[in-house]
Amino acid sequence: MELDRRESLPTTLGIEKELRPSPCLINVKTLKEIYKAMKQAADEAVTAEISTHHANAKDPATAIAQVQNDGDVPKFEDIIKEYGRVGIIITGTNGERVVSYDEESLNEANLPKPLQSVIMETGLALRTLQPPKQPRNRANIIIDFTKPPLIDTTNPSEAPIQNGSSFYAFGESRSFVSGVYIAIEQTLERYKTWRGLLYKHHMYDILLIVLGFPFAIFLATLFDSFLTSQAPDTLSHPLIIAVDVYVFLVAVYIFRISFGIVRWLYPYMEEERNPNPAYVRFRLLVTAFIGVVFAAVIAVGIEKILQGTE
Repeated sequence: MELDRRESLPTTLGIEKELRPSPCLINVKTLKEIYKAMKQAADEAVTAEISTHHANAKDPATAIAQVQNDGDVPKFEDIIKEYGRVGIIITGTNGERVVSYDEESLNEANLPKPLQSVIMETGLALRTLQPPKQPRNRANIIIDFTKPPLIDTTNPSEAPIQNGSSFYAFGESRSFVSGVYIAIEQTLERYKTWRGLLYKHHMYDILLIVLGFPFAIFLATLFDSFLTSQAPDTLSHPLIIAVDVYVFLVAVYIFRISFGIVRWLYPYMEEERNPNPAYVRFRLLVTAFIGVVFAAVIAVGIEKILQGTE
């Protein structure tokens, strides 16, 4: 989203852009590439802040010369550089929390395991130490590794994506906002995964029509064939229809739960740091099991339907 307030006000207050990152596999290299892009943006913001300060002086040349004589220009610039650095907030799932301004905190040995979130923000020190002040040019990125619930019975198409990953940039300069936006977007694009399809809006509805309903219909057909073959005279026709409808609804519910399990197995954002071999095998086995069960029921259902038409 881009917001340019020049349409409503005579003076531009600022330009902002927001981005929801695509699902990615994140490792230490990814985090450091993101940090590099954010640091470049922070350096640009600091330079702009210092230039604005000097330009706003009543007599810039005289003011700068006077402050230089007092030895305060380096002090002022050092303060701006200190406040403008990239802040890093790292949170682990076990309650660990690291706040740092050093890239070394992103090294493998310094990262909690497993990660819950990583936040990088330019001008973090100014915002936290001098509230409510904010840098004129700033950027913030949140990488959220939170998994969706394992059993989720809500409608996946209506519920928002349960992941807080986001990117935000605001600045007085369009070049600053566009520059950091493009740098972050290109970095994340290199680590994008196929699982973005699982989190697209209405993907559940599409899969429900393509796989879920056929699965439910064929499972109900199998139960109908079983009941009519085992007790053709003892069960009334209305009762069999009621059982078929019940099996159909249960099958749709099973499909919804299965969709949630697959999302849990393949979260929106995932660490790619020395994955546990046992977990990788478990994920592959569960995924294969779900696929085989659905495929088998559909195949047998099609076979029953074809036999009935002969």
